[in-house]
Amino acid sequence: MSKYSLFTVTALGAAMVFAQAVSASKAVGAVEDFNSIHQRTGATEKNGYLPMSSRAYQNTAQVHARALNSYGRNCEQVPVKTVQEHVTQIRTSVAATKKEIAKLPPEAVATEGVREHLDAIAKLLAACEKMCAYG
Repeated sequence: MSKYSLFTVTALGAAMVFAQAVSASKAVGAVEDFNSIHQRTGATEKNGYLPMSSRAYQNTAQVHARALNSYGRNCEQVPVKTVQEHVTQIRTSVAATKKEIAKLPPEAVATEGVREHLDAIAKLLAACEKMCAYG
């Protein structure tokens, strides 16, 4: 398998994992919990956590993953530069999501059910990072 093919397959794998697993996971449904905590605790002012920004970063990664998935399903060949651009955007969005989630206040993280959602998100983000790694 050529380097081009391996890179494309890896990127498409990431696309499928992120687009399918995140949208199907409980983690996405946790947004309501995060918003409630944000409204109750004023976390944006205290810790800087912005729940809608976190969700936007996740959505952006999903859109780029779906684009790669579509290319993989419908095209015989995808230019390396195109794949790299989408993978770079996915990596940027994953990093931004992780940075935003890290701002959650301890009382939010300790809330029943939220920890499980955060663990699910972290697992998916780690898988995405692994599949989007290129040197």
